[in-house]
Amino acid sequence: DLSPEGIASLREMSELNLLGWAAGEWFCDRKQLMDAIADAEVVIAGYECFDDALLAAAPQLRVIMSVRSAPEANIDVAAATARGIAVLHTVGRT
Repeated sequence: DLSPEGIASLREMSELNLLGWAAGEWFCDRKQLMDAIADAEVVIAGYECFDDALLAAAPQLRVIMSVRSAPEANIDVAAATARGIAVLHTVGRT
């Protein structure tokens, strides 16, 4: 979970849109996610599926930071890599 302090810190650095778990919801609707990342350069991903079609809708995306230790569970890492998008993950978290 992002702490209130962490959220405030991120907001000082950039525009921040909270969706899904971070916004108090279980999952984010795919269309809502697609709209939200259309102009994003960085995404912190929880459990939503980031497949090639979703990545194609985010031409400015450069980094996906997964909160999971196995980002390939919900991120098409090969498709992201082919698009020049770095995929980072949180070691030790499932």
